[in-house]
Amino acid sequence: MKKKLILIIALVIVVLSCSSSGGQSNQNPSPSPPTPIDVTRDIPFNPEDPHNNNEAKETDSDGDNITVGIVDSNFDTTHKEFYSEENKPRLSRSRNYSGTTNIHGSLVAEVLGGRTMGIATNVEMRGIAAGTICSNGSNNCISVKREMYDELYDHGVRIYNQSFGVASRTIKTTTKTDMPLSDPVIAFYRDKASTDSLFVWAAGNSGTEEVSAEAGLPYLYPEMQKGWIAVMAVNSTDGAPSDYSNKCGIAQNWCIAAVGDYDFNVRNVSGMGTSFAAPAVTGTAAVVQEKYPWMNGDLIRQTILSTATDKGIKDADPVYGWGLLNISKAVKGPALFDKRLALGDYVNVAFDNTTSTFENDISGDAGLIKAGTGKLILSGKNTYTGKNVVNGGVLEVNGQVVSEVYVQPGGTLSSNGGYINNNVINNGGIISNTGKGMNIQGNYTSTPEGVIVSTAGATINVGGTADLNNSTLRVTAPKDDDNNPVYISKEVITENVVNAANGVTSTFGKVETPVFLQSDVIYGNDGVKLSVARRDIAEYADEAYNSDATRNNSSQNLEQVLTALDNNKGSDEFRTKIAMLQQSSSSDLAATLDSLSGQIYASAQALTFQQSQAVNRDLTNRLVMLGSMENKADIAGLWFSGIASTGKLKESGYASADTTSYGGQVGIDKNINDSTILGIALSYSDAEADFDRYGGKSKSQNFGVSLYGRYGQKEDKFYVLGRLGVGFVSSDVDREVVTGVQSENVSINHDDYVYSGYGETGYKFKLAKNFNLTPFAGISYDLVKRGSFSEDGSLLGLEADNKTYDQMSGFIGLRGKYDFEWAGGKSTILGYVSWQKAFSDESLDFEASYVGLPSEKFTVEGIGLPGDSVWTGVGVSTEVNDRWAWYANYDMQISDSDISNNVFSAGFRFNVK
Repeated sequence: MKKKLILIIALVIVVLSCSSSGGQSNQNPSPSPPTPIDVTRDIPFNPEDPHNNNEAKETDSDGDNITVGIVDSNFDTTHKEFYSEENKPRLSRSRNYSGTTNIHGSLVAEVLGGRTMGIATNVEMRGIAAGTICSNGSNNCISVKREMYDELYDHGVRIYNQSFGVASRTIKTTTKTDMPLSDPVIAFYRDKASTDSLFVWAAGNSGTEEVSAEAGLPYLYPEMQKGWIAVMAVNSTDGAPSDYSNKCGIAQNWCIAAVGDYDFNVRNVSGMGTSFAAPAVTGTAAVVQEKYPWMNGDLIRQTILSTATDKGIKDADPVYGWGLLNISKAVKGPALFDKRLALGDYVNVAFDNTTSTFENDISGDAGLIKAGTGKLILSGKNTYTGKNVVNGGVLEVNGQVVSEVYVQPGGTLSSNGGYINNNVINNGGIISNTGKGMNIQGNYTSTPEGVIVSTAGATINVGGTADLNNSTLRVTAPKDDDNNPVYISKEVITENVVNAANGVTSTFGKVETPVFLQSDVIYGNDGVKLSVARRDIAEYADEAYNSDATRNNSSQNLEQVLTALDNNKGSDEFRTKIAMLQQSSSSDLAATLDSLSGQIYASAQALTFQQSQAVNRDLTNRLVMLGSMENKADIAGLWFSGIASTGKLKESGYASADTTSYGGQVGIDKNINDSTILGIALSYSDAEADFDRYGGKSKSQNFGVSLYGRYGQKEDKFYVLGRLGVGFVSSDVDREVVTGVQSENVSINHDDYVYSGYGETGYKFKLAKNFNLTPFAGISYDLVKRGSFSEDGSLLGLEADNKTYDQMSGFIGLRGKYDFEWAGGKSTILGYVSWQKAFSDESLDFEASYVGLPSEKFTVEGIGLPGDSVWTGVGVSTEVNDRWAWYANYDMQISDSDISNNVFSAGFRFNVK
């Protein structure tokens, strides 16, 4: 093993002595040895876990979903070390570059992300094989091109590992002439390091006091420091600087230490060098990026450097830089807000749509600027002295900060029992006072545009004065220990909102309370109290919506349920759901009440009746046609009708819907004698009703069977016709349950049955040879049995048992008929008008409950069936010959002065002789 160890040392040194970045090494005189630095090693070193990685691994910090780039000699992508537990490859190599047979790149990749000892054991690695043959014929050189980095960048890489450099010079012996920005590679480094990327470099293996030229580039181009880390090596046995390693030197502000000697698995060798220290830091960058995916290279750099374990010299030093790599601390966020690391007065944190926590105790002299819509939680005991400026999103202090906090428009400061040991200045932002409240040791000052969002039971404790300055108090429901809202009953809750040791100046200019709650603000010399109770939502809705039928019914049902909760009924889950509803604003209430009504299950039954009526109307038209035909079937008559209908379900105060239905009937009938015909028909239809006002959408498929008959044929003056039918209906309902600003989609199916009967009689008066009038009277009966259903997708969804509806109606009307012959055959034009009067209750209301509280039943109202309506229609039938006939009809129903149903039908008949 000793021989293999020596070979690896030689390899690393040779690789680092090759040209890189398009430059050539210069022979510069060696600088004078610097004064030795007294490095006190009184910090414990754990050789079993030198980078403090075990704790991070326990939290599954492994670089998942992160891709890093490695520019090196070549890579063995087939080795099992580079496969995931699911046997998927994690190391890939660009096909555009062939590299050499040198194994150096594989060893670097193993430290970074190898399955056994890698830092980021689930990271994706994209390799660029940049190895090339040296002038002396060896395969130990690296040749880097701009195109290599462009390829990585275009594949989403923002973290790059560089375990190479020119050994013959350090940064102190390098000038801009040696490494000019005109070099495309240097330009890439500058452009990307100063914006979004992070470059991790081996410090070099020459044992000098300064890092290599590449690792020290920010010395020449300071803007690169934002995305640059140099890594020196320490021994794995004692943590002392490795003899071969370059020290950090003037690169100390972007430098860190990591172990450089390892036993490798991809080849049975041991090796040492800063080449292997660097990928330990690159792997750490990947796990930090996994924890904080919104971080750019600058913030990842600050996090890694600020969390390094100090090696006995405070802060950065010329030997170890900021100290020894500490992975478990790095995945908890920065530990310093330091102007030297921030490269300015503030650490800028900006991200959207997520919540992240900085768990470390953060010290330093820089401040924090929070931007973006996301939430940043500070949970540590922080002592950094720079100001806090909240420009966007939420800064939540659950631990401690000691510097002033400025809350700007668009920003929110929140706390759950945390401490701000200074002043808070609200310049038009929001102070969110929830949970365990907020402790301000200094003064609280607000502009009139400022807002305090406060829950009953949460208090802002101010050590100085509180100047409210006509700002706004926005009342919300209290939260429990799990940050869930707590239900507020009609029993009044009175709690402190603000306590100020030195008194409260002025008052709130406005108090905003959720529509489900009512509040009262009480001012005292040293504080402000808030009284909160729920309001009677039924009384409020009756006044607010001018007795709107849907909202009255919905609010009464909801008030009934709230009263039950006041009496301690309901599960904790359901009470939390209602508590969330109680946070609704007045602008959300209308949609909430419309949605919670569930009226579609009442109103949509009218669609089922419409379907039945369309089928009945078509079949009645067929029976009337039979009474006017010249040609009779000797054996049987076969017929088919296509039916389409459009309509409107509408009633004042309820959601309305446009309805459509498509289907058809097929039948067979036979003359029993000269005056009587009997038959059977099968029908199918698809119907849909799409309701406004968050009513939802109902779709149904109806399959039916009818028996029909007629007594009285063409020459008979008196006739009787009738139909008996049964239908099987499958109904699907999709709707949105709106609870304030939240909503849930629910979908259910229920199976229904329809039983129908219709009878009609009339007497024909012949007024001319081809024209007659027939007054008629009829009676119809429809019974719909709706199946049970349960909207289990929401606690505020409805559930109901099956329900039976029926309606009996009478008809009187007048029908006219005119016959004529033409080239196409004998045609008959039929027209009629009739008045329908319902004899029974037209209500489609039913009893239901919320899924979350099934014991509390209430009545759900909706559109009813029309009590009176007019039917009118016109049709034409033509007997082409003694076998074939065709026909078409249009029927219209008028209810409440509006057209409620249009039925179109057309078909043909064939007489079997």
